[in-house]
Amino acid sequence: MSKYLITRKEGRILAASWDGSHVTELLFEEEAPSLRIGDIYLGRVKDVIKNLQAAFVEVKPGILCFLPMNQEELKTIHAGDILPVVVEKEAQKTKDPVVSRRLSLAGRTLVLVSDRKRTALSSRILHPDRREALKNLLQNVSEREDIGFIVRTNAETAEPEEILAEAEQLSAVYKEILEKVHHRTVFSCLYESLPAWKEVIRDAARDDLEEVVTDQPDLWEDLSGPEGIKKLAPQTGLRLYRDSYPLEKLYRLDHFLEKALSRYVWLKSGGSLVIDYTEAMTVIDVNTGKYEGRKQKEGTLLLTNLEAAREIAFQLRLRNLSGMILVDFIDMEQQESKDTLLETFSRELAGDPCHARVVDMTALGIVEVTRKKVRKPLHEQLRGETKKE
Repeated sequence: MSKYLITRKEGRILAASWDGSHVTELLFEEEAPSLRIGDIYLGRVKDVIKNLQAAFVEVKPGILCFLPMNQEELKTIHAGDILPVVVEKEAQKTKDPVVSRRLSLAGRTLVLVSDRKRTALSSRILHPDRREALKNLLQNVSEREDIGFIVRTNAETAEPEEILAEAEQLSAVYKEILEKVHHRTVFSCLYESLPAWKEVIRDAARDDLEEVVTDQPDLWEDLSGPEGIKKLAPQTGLRLYRDSYPLEKLYRLDHFLEKALSRYVWLKSGGSLVIDYTEAMTVIDVNTGKYEGRKQKEGTLLLTNLEAAREIAFQLRLRNLSGMILVDFIDMEQQESKDTLLETFSRELAGDPCHARVVDMTALGIVEVTRKKVRKPLHEQLRGETKKE
């Protein structure tokens, strides 16, 4: 049974996706972060750096964000300008938060975008007839309101009425934001997005999440309200856990947190993964463990690599690892074995809600992977690491 578990730990929200026997995803979130992805602010341009094609925008007193720009924007934006921006990425180590002038509002089936009058669709919606129907469904709203939409994977199974209702609702919120631009002062928050733990509930596929369980009465009350579970995921149950035995202990959340922070991951075959973090990338080494060198047959090496590929795909999601990821699998000689490994790894990554893909295998046998970078990896969330000055 798929559940979403929500509790508190060390003054922060701890949320976990549970598949019936294991935690598959962990989130450790401050209840009142200085910035939240999706928030829209009226910021002031502090400086324009032309050789970087970017500007630094102050969205709160003392909080600077990085704003990438194109050549046309560089000609029209100057220090001191006041403009609305949306937070796209959190601060990560030495990097400032990233903002964009392309305003966006996310819903369960759609994302409204301000800079185009057309509809783009998730690459995971595969059926041509369904893709065409979704484009046609949103065309009138897009043209009438001078906005665009990105159709999310959840729209594939949603009713047309639900999608249109969300399009109209997002459009109305967008109009309110534009009105606020003319009446609010600099550093105002024009739109406050959902906390990440609520986004997970909203974004879950219709049949993937059966129940949300929390042992926090105030969070249960919040989710019981009109803006709670009925709006985010009406098909999902909600339960307040009241037992004297802690929810965190019942589902062994400490155990899974400890494993998600460990440098080593042991495989059933006797091999292991060694996961290291650098400033620029994550490096994962696959070891054979008690089996050494070329004594193993090619088939046995392949089986160990395939097990490692499945576990790595799981670990990337569990730990929220993103950006550039390099995997050093056990060396194999046959091209057929290498092709099988890459196909399996790609298939495992395809199920990740956060876009991840295999780029290639280098001449030295290193597999390059990219995963969309939005939020901090779990080890930074848990250890409270912040951007260093």
